Amino acid sequence: YATLIYYNNVSGGSPNNTAEFAYDENGNYNTYYGPRTAKLQLPSTTQWSNVSLSNIKRNIIDEQGQVRVTNFSYEGYAARLLTIVELKDACSGDTNLNINCQYLLENTGYSNNNFKGYYLETVYSATPGMSRAIESSTYNVGGPPVKFGNGYGVRPTIEVEKAKISY
Repeated sequence: YATLIYYNNVSGGSPNNTAEFAYDENGNYNTYYGPRTAKLQLPSTTQWSNVSLSNIKRNIIDEQGQVRVTNFSYEGYAARLLTIVELKDACSGDTNLNINCQYLLENTGYSNNNFKGYYLETVYSATPGMSRAIESSTYNVGGPPVKFGNGYGVRPTIEVEKAKISY
């Protein structure tokens, strides 16, 4: 599969680069639950009927690769959030977006927009109450609290079988 990242953040599955959302507004600072609030903004399988996830159940990991949530469900959604592993794969093993992956900052504060960035699926290993996010002001990966929007949005990631891509 190829992992493709949408160029806009979304709200209710539609492009919106100004709406901010929590990663998990019902989360707390002691336990990991995954992006329960953020996933609600992703395009549904009805909205994006021409794509689907290879697996709707996913293990949510921290940046050290430790599984923090097992079988998190994206059922009913045609997209998911990008992981830090995929980010590093796309950026030559780095999370410094200024050097290797400026395209991931499209339609954020980096490109004349006041929006900070968008969430990754990955959570912060040191603190359960923190998520991981693309940070447009530092061109890096930040760690905002899970409960508050703080200027972060939701950006869909889809999976496409490589055999279906014309080169």
